[in-house]
Amino acid sequence: MKRVLIIDNAATVRMYHRGILESAGYAAEEAWNGIEALEKAIDAPFDLYVMDIDIPMLDGFGFLRRLHQQNIPQRPANHRNFNVIVRRNLLNHFDDASSTSSAEIFYEALYPGGYVCLGHSESLSRISSLFEVRKFPAAIIYRKHLEAK
Repeated sequence: MKRVLIIDNAATVRMYHRGILESAGYAAEEAWNGIEALEKAIDAPFDLYVMDIDIPMLDGFGFLRRLHQQNIPQRPANHRNFNVIVRRNLLNHFDDASSTSSAEIFYEALYPGGYVCLGHSESLSRISSLFEVRKFPAAIIYRKHLEAK
């Protein structure tokens, strides 16, 4: 089972992401700050890190810099080939054209079968048919088709 570390200082945000990820079959752990996250990652590396940038003690950028300095097996992230993209409060601030453009960027950045998780008040269904809708107990998420459209 793939292991995910959720790093956010807001407990409700961690619980939200944990519910989605565990419903999708991931083993999720939590950290509330960058130092705790780094200690957990060094102790037992994770397959995926879901993280806020503005976290206490060591911000998200500092966490990533220090993580990359460690001698642990990991694939460095780039702007492509993500399994999961989590973004809150993005689409509800955009017009339809900008939201459609964001959906296309998400689509291109994901592996086939990858997921987009948005805030509870946001939806891709009205603006894009690129993703299939997946309903979980705590959320509705969007999955890139295994076969490219």
